Amino acid sequence: MTTLEDIVKLSQGAIWLKADLHIHTNASRDISPEWADSTPEDIVKIAIEKGLDLIAITDHNTAANCDAIQKAAEGTTLTVFPGVEISTPQGHLLALFDVGTPSSKIEDLLIELGISRENFGELDIASKYNIFDSCNIIEKVQAIAIAAHIDGEKGFLKTITVAAERKRAYEAPGLRCLEIIDPVLRNKYQNGAASGYDRKLACIQSSDCMGGGASRHKLDNMCSRYTFLKMGNRSLSGLKLAFIDPEMRIRLRDDHNPNPKDTIMGMWITGGFLDGEQFRYNDNVTCLIGDTGSGKSVSLELLRFGLNQTPTVPKIKQEVESLLKQQLGNLGIVHIVLKKDSCYYLVERTWGTPPTTPTVSRLTKGNIEKITEDIDMQLFFPIKAFSQSEIIEFAREPTVRLSLIDDLIDCTSEISKIKETKLKLQQNAANIQIHIGKKAKIQSELNDLPTLMESQKQIDIVLNDGRIVQHQNWYKERTLLEQSLTQCTPARLGRV
Repeated sequence: MTTLEDIVKLSQGAIWLKADLHIHTNASRDISPEWADSTPEDIVKIAIEKGLDLIAITDHNTAANCDAIQKAAEGTTLTVFPGVEISTPQGHLLALFDVGTPSSKIEDLLIELGISRENFGELDIASKYNIFDSCNIIEKVQAIAIAAHIDGEKGFLKTITVAAERKRAYEAPGLRCLEIIDPVLRNKYQNGAASGYDRKLACIQSSDCMGGGASRHKLDNMCSRYTFLKMGNRSLSGLKLAFIDPEMRIRLRDDHNPNPKDTIMGMWITGGFLDGEQFRYNDNVTCLIGDTGSGKSVSLELLRFGLNQTPTVPKIKQEVESLLKQQLGNLGIVHIVLKKDSCYYLVERTWGTPPTTPTVSRLTKGNIEKITEDIDMQLFFPIKAFSQSEIIEFAREPTVRLSLIDDLIDCTSEISKIKETKLKLQQNAANIQIHIGKKAKIQSELNDLPTLMESQKQIDIVLNDGRIVQHQNWYKERTLLEQSLTQCTPARLGRV
């Protein structure tokens, strides 16, 4: 039975790999003391923990640890390029060899450059050749020459003080790449914007196992700077291709991470025309190549069927259903492996009359845990997929074409703002209605005010009449008399 491991083992084509191509070990004599007793296994473990796919071992003038670290990485996800950091009179160079190259071949290069065996690993010796000649010798032995930390200490931009010599080093045919500390330099050299330096050279960033102001190499500074490289295979030829086409195949640490968050990893089929076929999809662009009738269109429709996102245009929908019925036969099953938010899922759907709804399982450490709650695949993992005939049909309808463009524009933030604005407008409308009611009440009271004022005036005239005033005075006197009589005690009343 096909498993996630089977799918992952299939070739994915060119993918983005996280690389640190300047790593020092305890074979470098300027390693920090706390790492003096580190092992090859420590190097591999730290690299994997930091998410690296590729590293290059580049100790100073020695390849002492290359064989052991390559062996330690066997069976892991890490690829190790053996190499060396070479001291020249004009600055440091990295020489990277193909995966599996023995250290003896690297040592042969050092000897050819004039570094004797007894001086391997020494920090205060240098090649007898300048950068121009050293790069060409590195190229001749089928390795890749990279100018190390060109804007840092021992980098040729600072080491070579004569402008003509600096330019000659830059123009060395064997120089394939520049290692930069400041990413701003990429535009100058990779894009040819530096005055007098017309040649465009790929630029990468690597850690040198330095960081945080450290003056010695530390393994925990591995990956403090790194580069994403798009490579079809993890080999020296893959590196060369990336350096030849840096605009498409190189991303620096501060660039947008080129790896998508959610991906369709692969698919396999049980039953029907493609029974047993396995598909491994690329994280970026997948291209299916084959003759007419080889199953390219079928594979697309099987993918859409498995994710329950088949065509909505009636004519195309009928054609696709007929195709699926023919290809999947009786109870054929589509199995799809997804990666979503760093979790892996297996989606399975069986053809039938009617077809079943997709089932989703979570994949964890080789276990399959079925998710029991209902999942809407169009919300869980939406895709945009179109068959050839569907695209032709869309081309006939201008409104459909516009809808496709609209679907590719992310209006999430704008839609959220519109909803917030509508809610505020509704609240304002409610407040306005309350104030309209208050206004109507006040207006009604204002309309009655003249009548009330006239009534008050008439009452005031009546109350100021002499007879009314005399009556009020009499009433007050009577009230005072009654109060005084009430205060008198019964005994006093009796004597009177």
